[in-house]
Amino acid sequence: MILENVGYDLFHELEDSVPPQDWNQALDAYVYLHVSFVRIHPFFDGNGRLARLVTNIPVLKAGLPPLIIPREQRQQYIEALSNYHYAAGQVKTGDKLLPQKEKLLHFTDLCRQAWHATRELVEAAYEKQRFREKQ
Repeated sequence: MILENVGYDLFHELEDSVPPQDWNQALDAYVYLHVSFVRIHPFFDGNGRLARLVTNIPVLKAGLPPLIIPREQRQQYIEALSNYHYAAGQVKTGDKLLPQKEKLLHFTDLCRQAWHATRELVEAAYEKQRFREKQ
């Protein structure tokens, strides 16, 4: 797996740690994995896209809908990540990938808001399906 090639133990640690339907732990896992992956920046291009895909694995394993950052929030997303990386500083050999979790609040809030919109879409789809089944 790609993550093993970059020494990404955090993924394995959080991958199965989210209990079913635990929205808060799933959000934390998504945020920690996402920020860590983007922070090590293992590829020349596509790190953000791959991070958004891979970090949804614990979310999906918990039986929850994926966290999707809408295109309209792309600039806010980039700014929130940049602000964290600026505050955390450059990664050095032996450093923890999440040295300052308390500085993730803005990025976490952005993800929570984006996920809320996704959750509303999924709930609306479930409501339509239940309505159809009753007819």
